[in-house]
Amino acid sequence: MTLSATTAPMGDSAVPPGVGAGWDAGPRSGRSFPMHPHALVGALLSAYYLYQVAERQADPATFAAHRRTILAFLHFAGKPLGAVTVADLDAYTRRDGLADSTRAQYICHLRAFTAWATAEGHLQADPFVRVRLPKAHPAGARAVALDDIGRLLAYAAPRPRLWVSYWVAYGAGARAAEVAACRREWVDLAAPQPTIQLYGKGRRYRTLPLTPLLADVLRLWLAQPWLGGAGPLVPSERDPGAHVSAAWTSRVMCQGLHDCGISQGAHGLRHAFARLILAECQDVRAVQILLGHQSMVTTERFYVDGVEAWTTAAAGCLPDPRRRAG
Repeated sequence: MTLSATTAPMGDSAVPPGVGAGWDAGPRSGRSFPMHPHALVGALLSAYYLYQVAERQADPATFAAHRRTILAFLHFAGKPLGAVTVADLDAYTRRDGLADSTRAQYICHLRAFTAWATAEGHLQADPFVRVRLPKAHPAGARAVALDDIGRLLAYAAPRPRLWVSYWVAYGAGARAAEVAACRREWVDLAAPQPTIQLYGKGRRYRTLPLTPLLADVLRLWLAQPWLGGAGPLVPSERDPGAHVSAAWTSRVMCQGLHDCGISQGAHGLRHAFARLILAECQDVRAVQILLGHQSMVTTERFYVDGVEAWTTAAAGCLPDPRRRAG
């Protein structure tokens, strides 16, 4: 059996469509609304795109998220950009149903935009210069249980694209977007230590060693005659030379998890990879590198539980110098 797939390559939806157009959609709303007429938001966003993507090397998907937040906020406030206040921001981010992490993300997006606009002379003063990010207290990362992963792989066995996507997400700790972007030539099974290369956040590549199990899975997958030569690791069904999109990958993986009665999303497989490895090696730095986190703080925040026990055990390893002196 095969999976249906979109022909859009990964990242197409992340490129800002019609930055200067008169209509756009708010985050998660599915609705359209007119761009605010009193500020040249289209021109500002065009310049902001160049700043974020060309100068700072941000991923286009990151800019697209910022852009959605900015347009939705201006629509909510109903004011020109130069007239918005902290009260408007507070009202926008304190709406019912927003998690602390979502509020923090929206505030971060808007603060970055107004700071840039002020520095470039588009605003006389930054209205959010004194706004602080709310303290988010994320719960531990919700990893998919090992038994559930076994059931999930059995469920996906008749659907080869989905099956290999689950394996790469769990076996290499890959995000859904990284699974979608991966290419066959990035898998090196001939080396003494087989590896896979992933393209992730911040336009960064990372190369990971393959476990013997994942190496065998990929060897079996790549041995199929229709997958000869270079190309996407998980190709589109309609166009085998094209990548499936990150959105399709995430959606179909999440649907399979829910079909199996598993509440976590596709990212839960990445969490499982991190937690199971950390439990065995207790090396946060190694897990940070494997996950592609820029900061070890991110890895610790989501995956280190009971760090006090670790530090207590480490302190207990200090030898007594008097035993050597005698």
